Order: sequence, then C-alpha cells, then structure tokens
Amino acid sequence: MHRPIGPPMSSTPSEALRLAFAQAHKRLRDTARVRALEDLSVVAAAEPVPLVDFSSNDYLGLRRDPRIAAGGFDAVRAFGSGSGASRLVHAADGSLFALEHSVAMHMGSLEGVLFFASGFQANLAFFDALAPFDFESEMSRGCIELFLDARSHASLHFGARASGLRTHPFRHGDHAQLERLLAKCVATHKIVVVESLHSMDGDFEDLESLLTVCARQGALAFVDEAHTFGVVGPRGFGAVAALPAALRAHVLAVMLGCGKAVGVSGGFLVGPAWLRERVVQKARPLLYSTAHSPFVNGAVQAALNIVFSEEGNDRRALLFKNARSLRECLASRGRLMGEVGSPILSLLVGRDDEALALSARLRTGGVLARAIRPPTVPRGTSRVRLVCQATHSPLDHETLCKALRT
Repeated sequence: MHRPIGPPMSSTPSEALRLAFAQAHKRLRDTARVRALEDLSVVAAAEPVPLVDFSSNDYLGLRRDPRIAAGGFDAVRAFGSGSGASRLVHAADGSLFALEHSVAMHMGSLEGVLFFASGFQANLAFFDALAPFDFESEMSRGCIELFLDARSHASLHFGARASGLRTHPFRHGDHAQLERLLAKCVATHKIVVVESLHSMDGDFEDLESLLTVCARQGALAFVDEAHTFGVVGPRGFGAVAALPAALRAHVLAVMLGCGKAVGVSGGFLVGPAWLRERVVQKARPLLYSTAHSPFVNGAVQAALNIVFSEEGNDRRALLFKNARSLRECLASRGRLMGEVGSPILSLLVGRDDEALALSARLRTGGVLARAIRPPTVPRGTSRVRLVCQATHSPLDHETLCKALRT
C-alpha cells in the first residue's frame, strides 16, 4: 500500500497546514534562505555604536526631515487621520487632488496622474487596467501583449501574471532579443515593461535604445521609476523626463515611487488622461482599496517641494559624489556590481550563506547592509547590497571599508 505524500497525519486541519509550512521553512533554513523581520530600534539598541545605514533606499536623506513630517501633520489637522473609504466610495480630500495636480503640472504632457499607497499597488493598477472587462469581447483579450525584462521588480512580474495578458520575458537589457520578439508579435498593442534603474543589479536601463526599438516595432513602454524619481532628470523628475520629446512619445506611462528618494511612501501612476480614466473605471487596486491617510499626501507634497528645489539639486549632486567615492573605496574589495554613476552597488558573493556571513561581519563593524539572496536575485549571485545616500560622510565610507578589512 502506498503511503500518501505530505506531512504526518495530525488532529486538526490547522495543525496539518502548520506542519506542511514548517517543512518548507526548514528547507529555507537549510539553504540559508530563511528571512526575518527586524525592529530597527531593537537592532540599534543592541549595538555599542550607531550603525551606518547602507541598506535603505533613502537616496537624498529625506525620510527623517522634520519639514516632511510637518507637512503630514498639517494635512491631518485639516482633513483627519484617515480617508474613510476607497476613492470611489467616499470623495477624497483636497490634499490628494492637490498632490496629483501638482505632479501633473510638473510632468507636462503626461497629464493623467493617480497616487497610490505604494509603488507595488500603482504597478498592479496599471496592469489591471490593461486587462479587458468581463463584458469585452474575447477578441480584445489577445490584442495587448506584454514584453517584460526578466529581472524587473517582482511587482511587475506579479502584475503581468495577474492581468492574464500574454507576457514575453526577454533577457535583462537584451534589446536585440526584445526586437526579435516584438517583430514576431502580431498583437495590435505591444507594451514593453522595464525599470529605469534596476534595484538589485544597480544598472540603468538604456532608455534611448529601448525606445528606439519601440519606435521601430510600433510598441509602447511602461517604465517603473521607483529608483530614479527624485534622483535623475531635470529637477529630479526622473529618467524619462530627461529624454528627447520624440522618444518620450513612445512611453505610455511611468510609475514614480515616493518611498525611496522622496522619503515617504506611495507611488504615482502618470500617463495620458485617457489612461487615467481607464484606471478609474477598471483597476481593482484603486476601486477596492481604502485610500491612504491624508498624512501621506501632505508629507509627500512637502517632500516634493524639497526634491524639485535647488536644495534637491544640491542633494543629488552630493549623492552622485558619494556614489563615485564609494566605488573608489570598494574597487579592490572583490567583484563589484553596479553601473558607474549608480547609487546602488553590490558586493557579489555567490553563495547564500557567504552573503549572510558578510552582512553579519559588516554589522559587527558598524554597518547595516543586507544580504540579497534568491529568489530576489538569480541563483549563484547572492550579494550584499549597498545604497549610497546624500547624507553619507567620508567617515561613513571609511567605516564600511574598515569593516570589510576585518
């Protein structure tokens, strides 16, 4: 008699499920891939000296700026602590519409702006808007196909799958392969999906090359600017904003993340007005999510006032100066990942357990830097990821390099 495959028999369905998950988590521990949530205040209290933060994406050093908190508190005093419901059930307060209008004015021709609680949610809304309504014809289901960089952020992969649209992955940065795939596609609408700065590899997407391919093949692009909004482009407007108008014409929409350089949270979905209307009519992440707190709206507006100002320009200059300095400091420390000029650098280790050990060694030396392991990165490419910030000092860089020497 064959014994059933699975966890041992137990007294309750809940216990059986717990045992099944426990087995899976044991495999993660055995392969050095188990994850844990940490309380930063507890971590800091356990260290004899403050840790230098090389792990957060706070590129401009704004997340603790009191001016941003003040903007949030002003919005709470004016509009309350919560939104009350989704935007389609309860009218949104003035702080949200003012924020979206402000960004629309800055972005010019990409005039349809919607603000979401996270960049992940904004990306999901974009893909859900592309998918057909239930009442639309079966023919419409095959008229849009997606082309997705294989190393794009998880939210982009998840959103593409959830949309149900046919999706073609292409090798990271391989525009020749992308063009071949586009040339063979007979769909009416072809949409290429990329990140402007790849968050794990630290390399910038060659948007001029990508959009030239799109122009030749009659495709449009969706660009996730989570790591470039506030960091590059005129006044920090992003990588797409820095392109010539003729190339920008091939960009359908962008996602501008506010949880990194902007120092708060949320994400703007920015595109033409007709796309905004489609999202409002169709996208479930907008229709069925309670709108975020007015605090976030006010804080993001205060942060953007800094990001788009001369002070923002000065912070960006410091960020890229620090990126060059850190690269020089790390040049002889092993295989370094990250494009020249990128604020994201990584020390490639390879094995999962070795990446964890290096991260632990750095923490002992006064540096907070995370080990990044599969499935976030491909197998055999585990690394310690380092993020430059405008507020890092030469002493901070020396602390990192000294920790690597021990």
